[in-house]
Amino acid sequence: MAVSKDHVKKLAELSRIELTETELEKMQEDIENILAYVDVVQKIELSDSDNQSPHLDVVNVFREDEDPYEADAFTDELLAQAPSRDGRFVTVKKILG
Repeated sequence: MAVSKDHVKKLAELSRIELTETELEKMQEDIENILAYVDVVQKIELSDSDNQSPHLDVVNVFREDEDPYEADAFTDELLAQAPSRDGRFVTVKKILG
């Protein structure tokens, strides 16, 4: 597939990058090579493959979500270590206007 310099200029403009004339030519060549490779990949015939959907054999190995600790089990211990607090909240120095 032929890519014109105008296409490359438009892509550069959308990407907010400035390209020199040399870079435009190089980018044009690179994009054409990428599109040619994509064309080759799209032509691969997969109908002879034994396993059409290998992702369907995937099994979830993660545990179910559950509460490993009772609520507030460590809150008081953590708050006791805070240098400054207001009730059940840690207070910090204001850094934003």
